[in-house]
Amino acid sequence: MRYDDTTLDPPGPMVNVTVRPPGCAEPTWKTLGQLDTGADVTLIPASVADELQLAPEEYPIIMAGYDNAETERMAYFVDLEIAGHTLESVEVVAVPTDTVLVGRDVLNHFIVTLNGKTLTFELQDP
Repeated sequence: MRYDDTTLDPPGPMVNVTVRPPGCAEPTWKTLGQLDTGADVTLIPASVADELQLAPEEYPIIMAGYDNAETERMAYFVDLEIAGHTLESVEVVAVPTDTVLVGRDVLNHFIVTLNGKTLTFELQDP
Protein backbone atom coordinates (compact mmCIF):
# COMPACT_ATOMS: atom_id res chain seq x y z
CA MET A 1 0.00 0.00 0.00
CA ARG A 2 1.12 3.57 -0.60
CA TYR A 3 1.14 6.61 1.64
CA ASP A 4 -1.81 8.03 -0.33
CA ASP A 5 -2.68 11.08 1.78
CA THR A 6 -0.50 13.91 0.52
CA THR A 7 -1.94 16.38 3.05
CA LEU A 8 0.33 14.98 5.75
CA ASP A 9 3.76 16.59 6.00
CA PRO A 10 5.80 14.47 6.19
CA PRO A 11 3.71 11.83 4.41
CA GLY A 12 2.24 9.06 6.55
CA PRO A 13 0.59 5.68 6.05
CA MET A 14 -3.19 5.76 5.66
CA VAL A 15 -5.56 2.81 5.44
CA ASN A 16 -9.25 2.31 4.65
CA VAL A 17 -11.22 1.97 7.88
CA THR A 18 -14.85 0.96 8.36
CA VAL A 19 -16.45 1.55 11.76
CA ARG A 20 -19.72 -0.08 12.79
CA PRO A 21 -21.56 -0.92 16.00
CA PRO A 22 -20.40 -4.22 17.50
CA GLY A 23 -22.10 -7.27 15.99
CA CYS A 24 -23.95 -5.21 13.36
CA ALA A 25 -23.50 -5.13 9.60
CA GLU A 26 -25.14 -1.69 9.36
CA PRO A 27 -24.85 1.22 9.85
CA THR A 28 -21.26 1.81 8.83
CA TRP A 29 -18.92 4.77 8.55
CA LYS A 30 -15.94 4.66 6.17
CA THR A 31 -12.86 6.85 5.92
CA LEU A 32 -9.09 6.82 5.70
CA GLY A 33 -7.36 6.23 9.01
CA GLN A 34 -3.81 7.25 9.83
CA LEU A 35 -1.56 4.55 11.28
CA ASP A 36 -0.17 6.00 14.52
CA THR A 37 2.44 3.82 16.20
CA GLY A 38 2.79 6.42 18.95
CA ALA A 39 -0.86 6.18 20.03
CA ASP A 40 -1.80 3.64 22.70
CA VAL A 41 -5.46 3.54 21.62
CA THR A 42 -7.49 4.03 18.46
CA LEU A 43 -9.39 7.30 18.14
CA ILE A 44 -12.55 8.02 16.19
CA PRO A 45 -14.37 11.32 15.67
CA ALA A 46 -17.02 12.00 18.33
CA SER A 47 -19.43 12.75 15.50
CA VAL A 48 -19.14 9.13 14.33
CA ALA A 49 -20.13 7.83 17.76
CA ASP A 50 -23.22 10.03 17.54
CA GLU A 51 -24.00 9.13 13.93
CA LEU A 52 -23.76 5.37 14.59
CA GLN A 53 -25.63 5.77 17.91
CA LEU A 54 -22.90 3.93 19.79
CA ALA A 55 -23.47 3.21 23.48
CA PRO A 56 -20.67 4.71 25.60
CA GLU A 57 -18.85 2.80 28.29
CA GLU A 58 -20.04 3.47 31.84
CA TYR A 59 -17.06 5.66 32.79
CA PRO A 60 -14.89 7.97 30.69
CA ILE A 61 -11.24 7.22 30.04
CA ILE A 62 -8.58 9.63 31.29
CA MET A 63 -6.09 10.26 28.52
CA ALA A 64 -2.82 12.17 28.34
CA GLY A 65 -1.29 13.47 25.14
CA TYR A 66 2.30 14.27 24.27
CA ASP A 67 2.20 17.23 26.69
CA ASN A 68 0.90 15.04 29.57
CA ALA A 69 -2.26 17.18 29.85
CA GLU A 70 -5.04 14.90 31.06
CA THR A 71 -8.51 14.92 29.60
CA GLU A 72 -11.60 12.72 29.94
CA ARG A 73 -13.05 11.10 26.84
CA MET A 74 -15.82 8.59 26.27
CA ALA A 75 -14.94 5.09 25.08
CA TYR A 76 -17.04 2.83 22.88
CA PHE A 77 -16.84 -0.69 21.54
CA VAL A 78 -16.98 -1.02 17.75
CA ASP A 79 -16.19 -3.51 15.04
CA LEU A 80 -13.41 -2.23 12.77
CA GLU A 81 -12.60 -3.33 9.26
CA ILE A 82 -9.07 -2.38 8.30
CA ALA A 83 -7.48 -3.29 4.97
CA GLY A 84 -10.01 -6.09 4.50
CA HIS A 85 -9.58 -7.56 8.00
CA THR A 86 -12.30 -7.35 10.65
CA LEU A 87 -11.57 -6.84 14.34
CA GLU A 88 -14.58 -7.31 16.61
CA SER A 89 -15.39 -5.41 19.81
CA VAL A 90 -12.46 -3.01 19.74
CA GLU A 91 -12.50 -0.30 22.40
CA VAL A 92 -12.01 3.11 20.80
CA VAL A 93 -12.04 6.63 22.19
CA ALA A 94 -14.17 9.42 20.70
CA VAL A 95 -12.43 12.78 20.29
CA PRO A 96 -13.37 16.11 18.70
CA THR A 97 -11.63 15.54 15.35
CA ASP A 98 -12.42 14.48 11.79
CA THR A 99 -9.62 11.92 11.64
CA VAL A 100 -9.34 8.28 12.68
CA LEU A 101 -6.02 7.42 14.30
CA VAL A 102 -5.30 3.70 14.28
CA GLY A 103 -3.29 3.08 17.45
CA ARG A 104 -1.14 0.23 18.69
CA ASP A 105 -4.15 -1.49 20.29
CA VAL A 106 -5.24 -2.30 16.72
CA LEU A 107 -1.86 -2.33 14.97
CA ASN A 108 -0.60 -5.04 17.34
CA HIS A 109 -3.05 -7.45 15.64
CA PHE A 110 -1.01 -7.15 12.42
CA ILE A 111 2.47 -7.34 11.01
CA VAL A 112 3.15 -3.74 9.99
CA THR A 113 6.06 -2.94 7.68
CA LEU A 114 6.75 0.71 6.88
CA ASN A 115 9.07 1.68 4.04
CA GLY A 116 9.49 5.43 4.27
CA LYS A 117 11.98 5.60 1.39
CA THR A 118 9.38 4.36 -1.10
CA LEU A 119 6.36 5.74 0.83
CA THR A 120 4.84 2.26 0.98
CA PHE A 121 3.71 -0.05 3.77
CA GLU A 122 2.34 -3.52 4.33
CA LEU A 123 -0.36 -4.51 6.80
CA GLN A 124 -0.58 -8.28 7.14
CA ASP A 125 -2.79 -10.45 9.31
CA PRO A 126 -0.44 -13.16 10.61
